[in-house]
Amino acid sequence: MVAHREDLDIKKYPENIFRSHQRLLIDTVCSEYGFLIDFFGENQAGRIYNQVFAKTLEFFREMIISENVEQSYDGVGILLMIRILEHYKRTMLEHRKLNILTPHFDQLLQQLWPRLQMILETNINSLKEASNSNVIVGGGSSSSTAPAEGGAPAAVTAGGAGEEGENRQTGTHPHYVTRRYAELA
Repeated sequence: MVAHREDLDIKKYPENIFRSHQRLLIDTVCSEYGFLIDFFGENQAGRIYNQVFAKTLEFFREMIISENVEQSYDGVGILLMIRILEHYKRTMLEHRKLNILTPHFDQLLQQLWPRLQMILETNINSLKEASNSNVIVGGGSSSSTAPAEGGAPAAVTAGGAGEEGENRQTGTHPHYVTRRYAELA
């Protein structure tokens, strides 16, 4: 069963839907290509396959890139999509002995790798540009914040006026470097 239709109450991650979509695509293409070979012969099957599936595969690639890749900053999710494509590409060649989806997989990989590289470079630059004031939690100032995903502060120190006047409470937000590392781990 397709992963995103299994249980409507449970949120599915984009890479789960992507995996399910690619698996369904492989099964459908293999079945239809087998029919084309049986009905039209091997000489014409490739040409007819291209006529039938070219627009569909182009639509799928555009949909995947626009919905799952262009706006994503999830490096792990993009890496999983790359791994899924590599696995299915190898499966098609080794187990099913067909290379008809290789161009589709290659085009998706050509769009996923640069996005992953951009995400990693952005994360590395973010850590390089971090100053000591937004890396040290509770250091020196009464409010030390570091921008995190979605603009929310990753580390906050709140000053409080207690009996001694100098009481400071540290917020429960994760440390800036910990958050950056966790986004990649």
